[in-house]
Amino acid sequence: MTVSAEEFIRRFLLHALPPGCQVETVPLTDLLPRPTDSRDFYAALTGKNLKRCPRCGIGTMVRIQILGPGQVPLAIRMDTS
Repeated sequence: MTVSAEEFIRRFLLHALPPGCQVETVPLTDLLPRPTDSRDFYAALTGKNLKRCPRCGIGTMVRIQILGPGQVPLAIRMDTS
């Protein structure tokens, strides 16, 4: 179908909202708290806390060592007393 420019604009504007009816959009990042690291951002999005123990869900995970590429973890001695 071929229509004139005026008819095209008329039909196009039938789908536009009148002034005052537009909804202001807010970026998703403004709705979420500022994360300190990726685990906080994941928790804000999903509600699952990656800092919690995956087994019991109660204890807090603590970083013991950061391994580089190809580095093997050292044996960790736990104080059981």
